[in-house]
Amino acid sequence: MAISVSTESSVSMASSVSTANSASMAINSESAKALFGPESYPLVRLLNNLNSDDDDLRKPAKDLIDYTKKNYTTSLVEKLFETIQRSQPSSLTGILCYNLLSDTLPPFWPKLSSTTQNKSMINLYNRVRRESDYETLKACCSCTSSLAGLLFPKYEWNGLFYYMLENLGSVSKRNLGVLLLWDELIPKCPEIFQSHVDGLIEGFTYLMPTVTRDHRSRVIAARASVKLILHSSNPASYCKFYGLLGSVLMTLIMSCSNEEDLVCSVLEDLIVLAGVATEFFENDIGVLFESMVKLAECEKLGEKLRQLAIEFVVTVVENREIGRGIMEKVPKEEVTKLLNVLIKMLVHIEEDPRWENAISDDDRNEEEFSICSYGMESLERLAIALGGDAILPSCPACLFKFLDDQDWRIRHAAVTAIGLISEGCSEALLAEMVKFGQSIVNLMFDSHTRVRWATIRTIGQLSTYLSPRYQDEYLWQLLPAFLEVLDDSRNPRVQTRAASVIWLFSHNCSADDLKPYLHKIVNKLVGFLQRGMTMMKEAALETLASLATSSQQDSAYIYDSIMPYLKVILETATKDTSRTLLAKSIECITRVTMAFGNQAIRDYVEKVIAVLISLQETQTEIEDPTRKLSLLVC
Repeated sequence: MAISVSTESSVSMASSVSTANSASMAINSESAKALFGPESYPLVRLLNNLNSDDDDLRKPAKDLIDYTKKNYTTSLVEKLFETIQRSQPSSLTGILCYNLLSDTLPPFWPKLSSTTQNKSMINLYNRVRRESDYETLKACCSCTSSLAGLLFPKYEWNGLFYYMLENLGSVSKRNLGVLLLWDELIPKCPEIFQSHVDGLIEGFTYLMPTVTRDHRSRVIAARASVKLILHSSNPASYCKFYGLLGSVLMTLIMSCSNEEDLVCSVLEDLIVLAGVATEFFENDIGVLFESMVKLAECEKLGEKLRQLAIEFVVTVVENREIGRGIMEKVPKEEVTKLLNVLIKMLVHIEEDPRWENAISDDDRNEEEFSICSYGMESLERLAIALGGDAILPSCPACLFKFLDDQDWRIRHAAVTAIGLISEGCSEALLAEMVKFGQSIVNLMFDSHTRVRWATIRTIGQLSTYLSPRYQDEYLWQLLPAFLEVLDDSRNPRVQTRAASVIWLFSHNCSADDLKPYLHKIVNKLVGFLQRGMTMMKEAALETLASLATSSQQDSAYIYDSIMPYLKVILETATKDTSRTLLAKSIECITRVTMAFGNQAIRDYVEKVIAVLISLQETQTEIEDPTRKLSLLVC
């Protein structure tokens, strides 16, 4: 929000800032005293510059403020309070003044005279009671709490302390400021409130269901309640906080659509509490789980709130000591509802031409920051934490049937879900493999590119976590299918993913099993080295190196097939060549040669050494993959 100033004041302040900008020596008593004139404009302009995105404005403003705080603390504090008094109720000026006071009062408090200290406390006390604009009140309470956190432990601001206690249960408009102070101060000095915990529990518990029309106050009371539990409870006293937790949950459900951002902040605090005191929730886990699932199910709510509700559940479940035990108390139908929510999240994927034209197949950023991405992450974590005995019986009965659904998004979601739960549910999936194994093979030839790509990714996950049985049962179908996919030149991302997954699939295959397909696979991957995109070459190199290691008898064929192309990569490398491609080329040469054991490697030694030397002589980044590999080789 811009602050308008008069032309005369603008010129005066611009001159002051320009002087401050010219040299540090120019920041002196005159430039500081210019802030304390009868008008507020010089200080307001400085505050704007202090919060500017422009370094040329912010840095000199900060230097001048730092000088003024150190040398004219009392004058600055008094001028800030005066400017607050003059500012409009909802203006940015008041917020900026409170923010600077927050940074000034606590560290410079001992420098202030007792008169200025008393005036400051009285001013803040009165402003907490009178500020009507919510954003300004938040800044005021943040400033007040920063000072109160310093003074309360020394019993030097008893007036504010008892005001907060007396008005905790009040339903007047004043109550919002009091609640904001409790929310700020409970974490800052919890020991001061320890003897008042029972009264705080009673006050918050009474307040949350009482102020039914003031959702903001209800939610801030809920947030303060969670902080009270976090900082004042212990296993011996958990029981007296259970009623308070029930009121918090009711508030979240009742106010989520009115104060979504505040509800998100309460959920964030609950997640922190779940991480450090999971056992606190054991008594009410059924109600908690049901409440969080209700929030996650509601598609009218924002993505962040729904994700935080799920994050709370996953945080509880991931407790290694008691997570699974707590979840045994949750009805199976509630777990099924949660899994339904997560699988539905996977359906939130849209057609995107950029996907097929991407030059990288790195799926770590796939659907990044979307509800789909979060659903994927949470489903995988939940499966690892709970295991197959809990996940598979609770999965929607139609999950495997979704593999044949007419909607490509549902097929994509189903095959993705199976891959995601494979690590945590490997034994259970092996027992159910007959229900989905053939369908996944069929999806390699799906009509939709994204489904084919997701299927190949899932085959890689199943090859890792269900091996070697998965390979034993589907090798004769999957390897010929991979050969066909490698020819899908219209979809380089699918080709690239297939090349990478062949490495995962073949890792637990015997040389005899691979032999009928090996030469064809090698020839197609060599084709990638000749004319493929960089991502295709990188995937091919990794798989060829692995095949050479696992197929010792055919290593000579692999060696003879790929070495000429690796030599070309090294000879034609420039500063624009992919560092990852060079790293994988060197790694592939090393692994193939180790498998082959032929003296012919000497023909390539000079080329490899030349590349390594050039990398050492250039300013290669610390995290560069080629630099790491070259250091290992050297």
